Amino acid sequence: MKSTLRKLTNGLLLVGMGFAVYYAGPVAHALLSGDRESKPLPTAPALANGPAGVEGNAYLQQALAALERRESVVAKASQTGVIEGRTVESTGDYWQLGQGRDRQFQLKLQGLVTDDPVRLLQVSNGKFLWTDLRWGEASDVQLRQIWRVDLRRLRKDLSDPQSDQVRPGEASADNLDAGLWASLGGLPMLLESLDANFRFERPRQMLLRKTPVYAMVGFWREDQRETLLQDSDTADTGLPSRLPHHVLVAIGASDLFPYRVEYRGADDPLSAAGLTADKRYGESGRPLLRLDLVQPRYDVSIPAEAFAYTLPEGVDWMDRTTERLEMLRRRREVAVAQAGGATSGARSR
Repeated sequence: MKSTLRKLTNGLLLVGMGFAVYYAGPVAHALLSGDRESKPLPTAPALANGPAGVEGNAYLQQALAALERRESVVAKASQTGVIEGRTVESTGDYWQLGQGRDRQFQLKLQGLVTDDPVRLLQVSNGKFLWTDLRWGEASDVQLRQIWRVDLRRLRKDLSDPQSDQVRPGEASADNLDAGLWASLGGLPMLLESLDANFRFERPRQMLLRKTPVYAMVGFWREDQRETLLQDSDTADTGLPSRLPHHVLVAIGASDLFPYRVEYRGADDPLSAAGLTADKRYGESGRPLLRLDLVQPRYDVSIPAEAFAYTLPEGVDWMDRTTERLEMLRRRREVAVAQAGGATSGARSR
């Protein structure tokens, strides 16, 4: 029972935590598959007004910058997938207030895993990031999992590697780069994760629910893929089934808002070798996981209490700050190494 709950927990947190962050973290063994039918997105020609050869990552970075410039963001969210053979259907809301180190957010999803009720809450007040997953009846503490990340410690330790502790009033981290700020939660975390781990093709101008969007398909960056293969026992046969073959992202043409993120597995017909690029831009009938965000509203008033979290009595919780800190340090080391390699290459030319 506990193993099944852990795997289902991982799947539900897939979007909230960011796909790459999820797999780099302590809960990295959910097997995701699906068998769902839905209408395809209409195909459209490649953008005619973009410079030739521009990768979709540039658009993704613009979407991240646009999201971080908003004073606030409110949107409806829905999540669909199949985890361990059990269908996941959930809906809820995403709220975001502020930018950078002052960003606060709340992601609330509620729905069913097959016939079992489930509720996911992720909330950050800029100091702590809480994740609260509740299964079944609200009164059953055995079916509730809570963990916390101390954002103050992350900021302190990442800006000053010599410091092992954080004290009240010492949470300043002006030297923390924008990429790491984005990786500390919410939709910016998801976009930063996608940009860091996938190389996106040139976007196409399409329609998603009558909304003009830039749709782009991303495949694993080679260095990230090699790392995943090294950590896997399936290195000779390719990526494990729990990992996506590629991902489709659709961002608004007018507001650059991420309206859809859809992960596809290796067994998805849209991942078949030799498939034309046009066909990959259809909607998957069997995605690993799909996040849809609709009805976004910007710069609206959000009450401060929306980002407050009260720890329930009688429920144990775990601190995962150290795990997140180690992951972010590894990411920084990789980024520095990549930047150094790019500089050396430029000089050699």
